[in-house]
Amino acid sequence: MFLATDRHFTQGASDHRSLTWDAARKRLSGVFTAVADTDYHLRVLVPDGFSVGETYTSAGEPTTEQDRKVLKLAFHCAGQGEVTWWASFHYGK
Repeated sequence: MFLATDRHFTQGASDHRSLTWDAARKRLSGVFTAVADTDYHLRVLVPDGFSVGETYTSAGEPTTEQDRKVLKLAFHCAGQGEVTWWASFHYGK
């Protein structure tokens, strides 16, 4: 579940154009319009039984940190335009 960004008081609701859960691949992905020269911090809920796999952004390699059930993805968008991101997950032990 996508929780929020720190970009705007709507916490990403007005920036994101697409949010998709692919159950077969266990991948949450999104597309948003970035503002040039801006740092972004996305928050994603990691449900019980899941662990984080790979992460990606088209703006560059994100740094990741997990605080309990919240995955934090941080990255910098140098230019303005569409950014695609995703996080894959593993289920079970």
